[in-house]
Amino acid sequence: MPDFRIRHFFLNSPPTSTHKHQTYQHINIKHSSSIISPDAKRDDIVKLIMSHRDYIERFFIVRVKGDETLCRELVSEAYFNILTHYDTLRENATAMQRRNFVWWRCRDTWSRHRRNASLHDALPIEEHPDEPLSDEESNERLRESIEKLASLLSKRERIYFQLMADGYSDDDIATTLDVKRDSVISTRHRILKRLRKLAGHGHIRLKNATVIVNRLNNDEI
Repeated sequence: MPDFRIRHFFLNSPPTSTHKHQTYQHINIKHSSSIISPDAKRDDIVKLIMSHRDYIERFFIVRVKGDETLCRELVSEAYFNILTHYDTLRENATAMQRRNFVWWRCRDTWSRHRRNASLHDALPIEEHPDEPLSDEESNERLRESIEKLASLLSKRERIYFQLMADGYSDDDIATTLDVKRDSVISTRHRILKRLRKLAGHGHIRLKNATVIVNRLNNDEI
């Protein structure tokens, strides 16, 4: 029966065959009485794994479906689809490759950005101001709030934040700034993390943050 540390080989493998002769200094796979040395070539490791492919494949085919279902609960559907569209998940990928790649990437994403991450987590919100505000006053407060938040961010984050506050979707921002959608998503997460930190230090106190939250959360992350 194979040592399941073999799975780490797949996690650290390059996505294409162009690097098949690359040396893996960090690999030390133990199987029965044999140990593959850290300077073993990829082909040597593949030979060992191939001898147990049937067992490994059967095991991970059972695991992959359940794990992908769980991963969809950890991160949003949109981000899950992004994570799973990589070269390592082409049609000829083994069940083991797919299971490990999806699981570890989604778990890492979840540990940094929870599914429901939003400005609700980052900002202390007063939902009932002492005095009701007119629409004009509310809009003015909102504008001031956006400007105050933007002033606390970096130049790059400020550009993204102002577009988000204006109601732009991730796709709209990507088109406007001529960047990849992945970049917009990662910047959004960075902004939320930054605002959460500022809120923790008492630098932010907004009465109209709910409106900003609604605008920023037009796409679930």
